[in-house]
Amino acid sequence: MSTRNILSFFLVFLCVTALFSATATAQASPTYYQKLSAYVNSYNAYAEKIPGAIKMLFGKERINIHIALPGGGEETLGVVFSAGGKKIESFESGALEKPTLRVYVDGTAIDGVLQNPSMDAALEVIAGMKIEGVGLLKKAKVLLFNLASTVLSWLQ
Repeated sequence: MSTRNILSFFLVFLCVTALFSATATAQASPTYYQKLSAYVNSYNAYAEKIPGAIKMLFGKERINIHIALPGGGEETLGVVFSAGGKKIESFESGALEKPTLRVYVDGTAIDGVLQNPSMDAALEVIAGMKIEGVGLLKKAKVLLFNLASTVLSWLQ
């Protein structure tokens, strides 16, 4: 094989590899961590407007959010709220050690809110969430929260 053929083969191989790499990168969708990271500062800016009852009920929480991916599988995000539940102290990709709450939510529902933000869409996501307390006290808080939510939904 001549040097020219070897060089030609190498250049073609390099171009094809670059093309496949660019295609794979373009098709890779962002993670939910990437999608939601931009909203942490917005949330913190409006945290003072959250009703006191909610802040009192869910203050200083360590929450693992388990998101069911549309194509199958799961992505876990870790969120740590400050004392009093006012602000997000930490937002991480991956599970937290020793969470106080676990939340299970469908990724398709989150995508729906991100693509078409509305209060109705957000309430649908919240209604579809499954919240589990870790430990007896947290389980009791979640039970109280779910009961209050049910009663409020009947009154509407």
